[in-house]
Amino acid sequence: MRKTIGAGPDISAIRSASAAPVKPGTRIVENQDLMDVNGNPFSLPTDTTEPWVLAFHSLDCGGCQQQLPDYRKFLAKHGIPRERAVSIATGDPSKLNWLKDGLGDAGRVVHVAEDSRIVLDLHIAAWPVYLVVGRDATVKYATQSATRLSAIHLGELSSSPVPGGDQPNR
Repeated sequence: MRKTIGAGPDISAIRSASAAPVKPGTRIVENQDLMDVNGNPFSLPTDTTEPWVLAFHSLDCGGCQQQLPDYRKFLAKHGIPRERAVSIATGDPSKLNWLKDGLGDAGRVVHVAEDSRIVLDLHIAAWPVYLVVGRDATVKYATQSATRLSAIHLGELSSSPVPGGDQPNR
C-alpha cells in the first residue's frame, strides 16, 4: 500500500483491489479503539470459546439493507447471541437507524470510518461482508451474501475453514 507523508491512510489500493472478502484463515486481531454506537468502548469477542460473526455494512449500501433480514435469520437459526454478532458500519452516522433497528437485539453495532484500522487491516473493499470467526479467532467462512451463510454449520468451525464461501478473484 502506498503511504503519503503528512496525510491519513491511503485507501486507494484497497478500493482498487478485488472486492472478494477476507480469506479464510485470516486472524482477527483485537482492535482497542472501537466504540459502539452508544459511545461505549467495545471489544471484539476474540477470546470466546464459540464461533462469532463479524459483518461489515455500509450505511449507504442498498444491498446491505436488503440482506439484513437473511443475516438476522442466520443469527437466529444458530442461536448466536448479541455478544457474538458484531456489525461494523461505515458511512454517514445519521443513517445508523436502519441498521440498529433492523438488527435489533440480534447483534452489536459499531460505527467506524472507511479508513479505520479494522477496515484497512482486513482489506474490506466492498460491502456487505460477513465473516464467521472460529474459536481460534481466525476467519472460517467469508462471503458477501447473507443467503450463503445458511449453507454453513457452526459445528464445522472448530479447526478448519468451511468450503463454499466467496473466493478471492485471482
